[in-house]
Amino acid sequence: MKIIFLTSDLEENGGIQKFGGGLIEALKRNGHEVSVLALGKKLFFSKIVFVARLFLGFFTFRPAMIICGHVNFGPPAYFLKVFFGQDYSIIAYGIEAWEIKSRLKRKILKKAKLIVVISNFSKEKIVGQIPEVGDRIFYLPPFVDGKKFLMKEKPTHLLRKHGLSDSSKIILTVSRLSAAEQYKGYDKIIAALPGMIKETPNVKYFLIGKGSDSGRVRSLVESTQTSSFVVMIDRVSEEELVDYYNLSDVFVMPSKGEGFGMAFIEALACGRPVVAGNRDGSREAVLNGKLGILVDPDSGEDIVAAITGVLKGKCPTRLLDRDFLRKNVLDVFGFDKFVQKVENLVYELSR
Repeated sequence: MKIIFLTSDLEENGGIQKFGGGLIEALKRNGHEVSVLALGKKLFFSKIVFVARLFLGFFTFRPAMIICGHVNFGPPAYFLKVFFGQDYSIIAYGIEAWEIKSRLKRKILKKAKLIVVISNFSKEKIVGQIPEVGDRIFYLPPFVDGKKFLMKEKPTHLLRKHGLSDSSKIILTVSRLSAAEQYKGYDKIIAALPGMIKETPNVKYFLIGKGSDSGRVRSLVESTQTSSFVVMIDRVSEEELVDYYNLSDVFVMPSKGEGFGMAFIEALACGRPVVAGNRDGSREAVLNGKLGILVDPDSGEDIVAAITGVLKGKCPTRLLDRDFLRKNVLDVFGFDKFVQKVENLVYELSR
């Protein structure tokens, strides 16, 4: 199948970009011809060039399908559908599709051949608003590359770099820090730290990510007097990220607005226990509790109990078994499984 794929800058390291990059690779691996159009800097001129390239590609490449990597890329595809009959599909990654107030976006979703969702949680949100698209939703959960995200011993160079000892207990969160969203739960962890420190004095909290909420987070660290227990890191490479997963004793993100949470399955592929919120797509990333502890994201007591339980080994033994966690997450979310699911998607698109 000849496909034009509309996406944001794939050089970014967010979940949407990882998912889109993996989808493109899976399509090519399955023998499909894919033309990728990426919108770089979100300037008005860039958008004009982006749309012009799409229209040129429509007339010269003659795609069987346009895949929009985000609902915001839908308008030009919708135009081509209305005036030229061009089929398109939309990837509804997460929160951006949960409250669809724009009449245009509703029309775009209604006209799409398929709406691809990464979690059943997102599917329920969309169908609750636009019931008539329920039979045109395709479930395609994210993947984790088991060849990149490997189990290792705690990296000695990171222990030295951060002045840690072998007995240090490391809590890790990897998340974009967005002032507009504030649903990831990292602030709940910081607020709960004083209680955890009483239980586990040698604890350290590593928060990897940057964004417009970083100032508020730093203020919260100061107000809770936990500066010596919190390490904030703006950005790391993917290779360094694997090392930080392996440095940690538990990965925690008690969110309540996550579409899925690729970081959970990355941590699990590294054999690390995880704690997730019980109100959003995070539940599906940890197989509804089989691979992680689910907590009420608004309950500081729940969060403290779950984290300290892992750090003290007082949780189900399977959640501390690194081999069990890695095997089971790759069985469900490994890249080879993802490639198979993508071919099922293409079959549905071609019907």
